[in-house]
Amino acid sequence: MAFQKKANPIECTRVIHDLIAKKEIKPCYLLCGEERYLVNQNKNNLMAFLNPDLDTMNVNRYIGAGVNVKEVIDAAETLPFFAEHRIIYMENSNLFNSGGDELAEYIKEAPETTVFVFVEQSVDGRSKLAKTVKKEGVYVEYLHQTEQTLMVWLKGKAKREGKNVMPSVLSAFIQRVGDNMQLLEQEFDKLLAYCLEKDEITIADMNQVCVTTLEDKVFEMIDAVSKKDQKKTLALYNDLLALKVAPPKILALLNGEFSRLLTMKQCFENRLTMGQVADKMGVKEFVVKVRMPILGKYKGEELRRCLEKGVLADQQFKEGKIADRLAVELLLIEYTSHEGEKA
Repeated sequence: MAFQKKANPIECTRVIHDLIAKKEIKPCYLLCGEERYLVNQNKNNLMAFLNPDLDTMNVNRYIGAGVNVKEVIDAAETLPFFAEHRIIYMENSNLFNSGGDELAEYIKEAPETTVFVFVEQSVDGRSKLAKTVKKEGVYVEYLHQTEQTLMVWLKGKAKREGKNVMPSVLSAFIQRVGDNMQLLEQEFDKLLAYCLEKDEITIADMNQVCVTTLEDKVFEMIDAVSKKDQKKTLALYNDLLALKVAPPKILALLNGEFSRLLTMKQCFENRLTMGQVADKMGVKEFVVKVRMPILGKYKGEELRRCLEKGVLADQQFKEGKIADRLAVELLLIEYTSHEGEKA
């Protein structure tokens, strides 16, 4: 049976959880997908269930590509020693992309005492081995979670700690940290610890605790530019300088951000959906979503002019016509000084 879950992280986890609760052992398991946090969590739970005594005698481990399939089959034929099962554990074998046909045929006839556990990053679902695992055992693909399902997950963590947190705070938290569940859990645990004596987690708490990247600072600067908030824009610029970020680096990030905004604007003008824009740009949907308020303040031509001015500033200080720090500062002043139009 195949479970390819794109829904709630709790539902993904329950595929393995429910089999463990039933004490149901399948001939083979495949855990794969983009969300490595869920893959690793369920791998650990599954192996703890299959091998609770941490027995090494009856577990054969094969890590990485280039595995000798005949050697694996020989090991699988060996009866377990004072145990009910022999576990063949394979991680990132690449056999689900090529070279797995012989093992696929063997799994259909393997001894009942042998259990295969595959943990893979890359899987071709059309391969013979993938189809065999789907038919004979359990195939779970853990995909990156949507912002909504991540919010449900985090809200549940907060509730278990007796904390209330508004959806707007959770959304801002995900936009700040990203959708990597490992990093989200790490940062959220820090936030929970910070709010130990409080009943509710607020935006102010998040700002005190959560990591702020260089890209976050530049995005905040772009947001200030879009609002023509010159004071905040220059304050953020000076903050970056104080952090020893070189002006050319700041300008490169600014130009990159305006380039991204221009591409998004053009996509929406061509009537693409938010999800289609994210796919086209190779980013997560929340990356597009968080930029929507900024996009609403600009016309496509205005974004193009901002980018052109940034490229010109870059050329000027590279040619020695102006100091790099002054070039970026004058550019930011120009971005925020015009009345009635952007840049």
